Amino acid sequence: MERNVEVFYEILERYKVDLLVGVVAALCCIGWLKREKNLPPGPIGLPVVGYLPFLGNEAYL
Repeated sequence: MERNVEVFYEILERYKVDLLVGVVAALCCIGWLKREKNLPPGPIGLPVVGYLPFLGNEAYL
């Protein structure tokens, strides 16, 4: 049992920055997903190209 505690503290000491960054990133993602969206409904675009692939031949750009 004592060896398990030593191993736990060794892992915690070695990866504490990685764990901190991971927890902060997870909390930021959760906050971003749960934020209140006061936008009207509309089409969902794709990253980088937006709604361009769905416009068709009659697109007025």
